[in-house]
Amino acid sequence: MRLRHMVIVVCLALAGALKLAQAAPDTATPASKPIAKKPAVRVARTPKKPVAKKPAAPKPAAATVKAYEAVTPAERLAIQAALALTNYYDGPPGGDFDDARTIEAVKAFQKGDNGKDTAVLSADERARLADAAQRHEEEVGWRVIDDAQTGARFGLPEKLVSPLGALRTGSGWISGHDQIRIETFRLHEGGLAALFEQEKKTPRGRGVDYSKLYPDSFVITGTQGLKNFVVRVEASGTELRGITVLYDQATEGIMEGVAVAVANSFVGFPDPNAAALPGEDRAVDYGTAIVADRSGDLGTARRLTIACEALMVPGYVH
Repeated sequence: MRLRHMVIVVCLALAGALKLAQAAPDTATPASKPIAKKPAVRVARTPKKPVAKKPAAPKPAAATVKAYEAVTPAERLAIQAALALTNYYDGPPGGDFDDARTIEAVKAFQKGDNGKDTAVLSADERARLADAAQRHEEEVGWRVIDDAQTGARFGLPEKLVSPLGALRTGSGWISGHDQIRIETFRLHEGGLAALFEQEKKTPRGRGVDYSKLYPDSFVITGTQGLKNFVVRVEASGTELRGITVLYDQATEGIMEGVAVAVANSFVGFPDPNAAALPGEDRAVDYGTAIVADRSGDLGTARRLTIACEALMVPGYVH
């Protein structure tokens, strides 16, 4: 009796399972049939086309390079800075005239000046370029200053930045919302090549677009966070003096040329007896004036008075 009772229960259970199976939707795969595998689909990959590299700009003619080699390094720096301020040049600082970008900028200026694009500036063209650059300098409040903290000399756009004060190794200037920052630094003992490699990596996350090491200086440009940067350093023995210009990428329209001009105007170890370059004013300058009337009015060149903090006539008063 006990066995029969068990069989009946099992049969009833099986019967219930069959009813459930019949009521369920026919989605189950019979256990006896193997699951059919989908055939593997081979995807034919289209080979990537090699990215066409932009052809390198042709090197300037040897005669053109030689013509600029006859010009002093300081004058080459000044010409390139003037081209940058007038928006003809958009390359790195350094005063290289064996760079096609600088030569193309010269040609563009000559065409804009209704001249022949010879790639070599005549004396008259250089004077007109300096005049054009000076108009842009006035817009940004350009003034060549002597930095008391480092002993260096450079051009500062005083309408764009205000003094930040003395820093640990130099001086600083900053715009109202920190969009622009200019800092000088001085190392009494250091190696130029070692600092060159260090500046390319420090601070962390700095991306370098251009860098060049010269026998007694170097130039580095690139990005640092959301800012562009320009660094220029000069060496005298083991002493190094440099300047860093940082500016928001949103201010490129104004600052790209100004940053090149600031870097190119940087003289780490200025000669106190050297004459100022055309278009540049020294911190202390001298000139002559014509006495206009008995009240003490004097007439003199505008370049002597623009952005001047104090005027003095020797033997009289300020």
